[in-house]
Amino acid sequence: MPAVAAAAPLVAVAIALYPLGAPVRARLLAGAVLIVAGGVELAGERDRPHRRRAEVLLARLDGAAVGFALYYGNYSTFRGRCGIHLEDLYVRPQMRGQHVGRRLLAELARITLERGCTRLEWWVLAEDEQALAFYEHIGANAKDEWTVFRLRGTALQDLAAEEH
Repeated sequence: MPAVAAAAPLVAVAIALYPLGAPVRARLLAGAVLIVAGGVELAGERDRPHRRRAEVLLARLDGAAVGFALYYGNYSTFRGRCGIHLEDLYVRPQMRGQHVGRRLLAELARITLERGCTRLEWWVLAEDEQALAFYEHIGANAKDEWTVFRLRGTALQDLAAEEH
């Protein structure tokens, strides 16, 4: 059974686990390192204290990294309490179905409660049927009443450039 523990540095975790050449969508907020297919790009955000800091749990089996959960804190104005947002849950394909993801989520659930937070949440691609079934199996509920919006690139720059 894999062991789950806090890990650092985040860059080493992501590089060790994500297959090179695969499309990688992870932005590691601690140290602001952007993981891109084929390499690491330092974003120079380490000295910006207003940035959220991410944490990671690392699953190991016989000393080898087999999965990780990257997360950070958030806050609910509805509940008036903190929560935790799971940004990435990754398990090596050959280790899927062996309870690695479940153990990572169980540890993250413990951390959520230990910190006095009231919820653990994450986003899932709508077409990822395997992930959806897994999350429903552990008791998670989809929040269909919310729609995610995102500003980036020129739309973000254009809005920021507007006069007050």
